[in-house]
Amino acid sequence: MKKLFFLSVIMFLVVNTFAQPKIYSNEYAEKMREIEAKYKDAIGVDSTSAIFYKDKDTEKFYNIWVLFLSDMSKYFRANNLILNEKLFFRVFFSNDGKIEYLFYNPLKKDSALLEKKNKKRFEKLLKAFAKSYKIDIELNERFKQCGVGNFQM
Repeated sequence: MKKLFFLSVIMFLVVNTFAQPKIYSNEYAEKMREIEAKYKDAIGVDSTSAIFYKDKDTEKFYNIWVLFLSDMSKYFRANNLILNEKLFFRVFFSNDGKIEYLFYNPLKKDSALLEKKNKKRFEKLLKAFAKSYKIDIELNERFKQCGVGNFQM
């Protein structure tokens, strides 16, 4: 599964300012492995591997994650980006809920995001969204979460 993830990651852009999110392409898979080790999973089975591991806590975080994806969808729509895509995301958050790193991968082999013009516009909007977005959570450590966003607009 990990190999599939690392092979399937298509984008991960770099932003060279301090508190801004960073995104790299899949050629930086080794960098992603380094990053992964520095972040705890958001949701898991116990406190050694995850921040949220009790039913009530995982439900609360799940709702925050769904809101994150919904807000991203609204941002794209407000900026006239029309998507018919399912995207896999791996997001690395600071302890105050800001996005530090964001990976995405279109799940369709014939994704419109693979075309240079569409990819460039999508990445520009994704970068702007990631720079301005903060989930409503504050913790003592950085964490990561992954999931699929279904953008049917």
